[in-house]
Amino acid sequence: EAQFRTLANAIPQLCWMANADGWIFWYNRRWYEYTGTSPDQMQGWGWRSVHDPQALPQVMERWQASLGTGEPLDMVFPLRGADGLFRPFLTRVVPVRDRGGKVTQWFGTNTDISEERRTEEALRANSEALRESEARYRQLADLAPEALLVQQDGLIVYCNEVAARLYGADNREKLLGTRMFDRVHPGDLPMVLERIRAAEQGDRLPVREARHLRIGGSEVAVETTAGPVKWHGRPAMLVFVRDITDRKRAEARLLDSQKLESLGLLAGGVAHDFNNLLVGVIGNASLAQGMLPADHAVVKLLDGVLKSGEQAAHLTRQMLAYSGKGRFVVEPLDLSALIPDMSGLVKPSIPKRIALRFDLDPDLPPVEADRGQVQQVFMNLTLNASEA
Repeated sequence: EAQFRTLANAIPQLCWMANADGWIFWYNRRWYEYTGTSPDQMQGWGWRSVHDPQALPQVMERWQASLGTGEPLDMVFPLRGADGLFRPFLTRVVPVRDRGGKVTQWFGTNTDISEERRTEEALRANSEALRESEARYRQLADLAPEALLVQQDGLIVYCNEVAARLYGADNREKLLGTRMFDRVHPGDLPMVLERIRAAEQGDRLPVREARHLRIGGSEVAVETTAGPVKWHGRPAMLVFVRDITDRKRAEARLLDSQKLESLGLLAGGVAHDFNNLLVGVIGNASLAQGMLPADHAVVKLLDGVLKSGEQAAHLTRQMLAYSGKGRFVVEPLDLSALIPDMSGLVKPSIPKRIALRFDLDPDLPPVEADRGQVQQVFMNLTLNASEA
């Protein structure tokens, strides 16, 4: 009983126990710390005073249904803290049954999910001779969403089912008796040993990221916290492990998106400056063309300069549009007339041994499109074909 109460007061959840009819007769210390209430205020049905009045009818309906059917209760509703603020809590309530299957008590937990979903439940086994205490203890462990292990003399002497799944074991028995250090990445062992020495001094360790190894050698990113406990009368270490692989992947994707955004901003800036240079090139070519006789040989060369400059300008406008500094210009386009004009852009980029031939229908109807995007599609297709 002393072990159970110490355990229940140490876990981060609010937890409580009720009789079969729903009369709550015990709360852990964290319930009173969070709600700012006293045991006298909370006995029986006093818990209704810390519920949101709008949500309370639904809570009562669900609770009465569980009391009538003996089914577990699992729902989210707000609870008022000592500071007067309501915070959402994930609540799970399970029945404790006797050997005949009759509900004798209820055990409930409330996990604050307003900041992060962390439901850590520290467990201690009561005497193996006390079957009902053992059943209650195992139910408490199965409610924990994080992996929970007890390490003693370097060996795992207890773990819950979540721990077995986390480390790739078919069942928890495959982890029992194995070395805890075998589950730690070699690169993190010095840090883990330092934390263990600190924990042996009686300190509860703060949450820390680490790399653990599954059975088979695959790596998993985790958050761990630990603290010293007594296990069957001897010193041990209670370890909580949370799988954060999905979170690390999300962080990596966010970093990649930030890199792409930075590249887009860089491309937009380059395109903007290059577009300003093209304005000068196109403008000067047009002026030079106007100063020469129409039959002058240089006029034809200037036509090529102007055409290439316009095509380059379309590309820069496309880059500006993608980077958010410009916009697409959608207009009617004759693809059969437009594509041959683009050949000058790609011919320098393909090997001379490859011929570029067109088979275009002169009677195609126009399409609504952005000239720069069409140009990009044409270049991608042509360059891919030449490489293949």
